[in-house]
Amino acid sequence: MRLPIIVVLACLMPLTPARAVDSLEALAGKWTGSGWAREAAGSERESVRCKVTGTYRKDIERLTLTGKCASPGRTGRIDGFVEPLEKAGRYTGRWSNPFGAGSTMVNGVSRDNTITFRYRVRDPKTEETSDGIMLWTISPDRFAIASADANSRTPVTLSEIEFSR
Repeated sequence: MRLPIIVVLACLMPLTPARAVDSLEALAGKWTGSGWAREAAGSERESVRCKVTGTYRKDIERLTLTGKCASPGRTGRIDGFVEPLEKAGRYTGRWSNPFGAGSTMVNGVSRDNTITFRYRVRDPKTEETSDGIMLWTISPDRFAIASADANSRTPVTLSEIEFSR
């Protein structure tokens, strides 16, 4: 079974009292994470463990996350970047999933301690496109990434992975 197209990335509940996402720099450093993911709504959850490194470039305000995730019987790379747009609270970037359809552009909006990204991806095998939502919930010592399939009236959660230092 394939894992979701975008493994991401925030638990739907805040990790700590809400605070504004002041800077992506808070995600710089080494992180380990665990959680679950599934390929599609209705498919079984699989446990996932990840190790990622966040690198922040102040000169261009860009956060790059790279690392590996593993589920039973396989591993894959996480790779992506996020940077703020000129309009406050808006973000853009590129994100890829260790087991999915490759990379895709993401666009996000922050509120309190969460950035909500939206994306569209095309499955290279079926050529079908799907829309998704990825939430990053950020606190100084933890962050979480969750993803959901946005093609249904009520989005279906596809993954939840919580990271700590």
